[in-house]
Amino acid sequence: MRAAAMAGLLGQIVLTLGWLIAGWLQDDAYSIARHDMSDMAAIGAPHAWFVQLYLGICGAATIVFAWLALRPALTGVRGRTQAAVLLTITWGAGNLSDAFFRIDCRIADGCTPEQQIQTWPATIHSSTTLLLLVFAVTPYVVARCLRRSPQWARLARPSVLFGVAIDVVLVAAIAIGDQWGNGYAQRLLILLGAGWTALLAAWVLRIATLQNSAPAADNAPSAPA
Repeated sequence: MRAAAMAGLLGQIVLTLGWLIAGWLQDDAYSIARHDMSDMAAIGAPHAWFVQLYLGICGAATIVFAWLALRPALTGVRGRTQAAVLLTITWGAGNLSDAFFRIDCRIADGCTPEQQIQTWPATIHSSTTLLLLVFAVTPYVVARCLRRSPQWARLARPSVLFGVAIDVVLVAAIAIGDQWGNGYAQRLLILLGAGWTALLAAWVLRIATLQNSAPAADNAPSAPA
């Protein structure tokens, strides 16, 4: 469980560092303020392999964390499987699929939104953005599950706050559309999602540490009478 939690935590760090570096690797035609983050992995984009790499690592690590760390850490709590499923199909599968299903070209190169989704992989990529709508409610569902566990109850409120922040930024990104600021909104949304998932992973590590220290304390020799 500790190893899976560590994988989940490192996956979010890799994702955050990855998109920061990837933005720096883009050419002058690409604007981090206006263009979609998906454009960095588009066919023909500079260093697209790097974007595929960090997306794949984060997606796989999140799935491992959801099933081998989060769900076991919530043993006996009603709704733990639902929490693992939601985290898997939204944050885990969403990032992992983006590593394989890429759009066909970049807006920065004069490509139109219609031209970006001419092939079936690009169409799948476009449809996976609907997972963000599901992710918008995931923190609330998980928070309800956390409230049922004494070990996790303190994390319920922060999860709700992350959910509110994610929803606000998501609505802002939709409202902005293909205009200046859309790129910033997307990056803030990714940062919030990674931050919330990292918080869950760090809490599992805390619980595992407490569980490992408890037997050591119980087996410690007692003081002589």
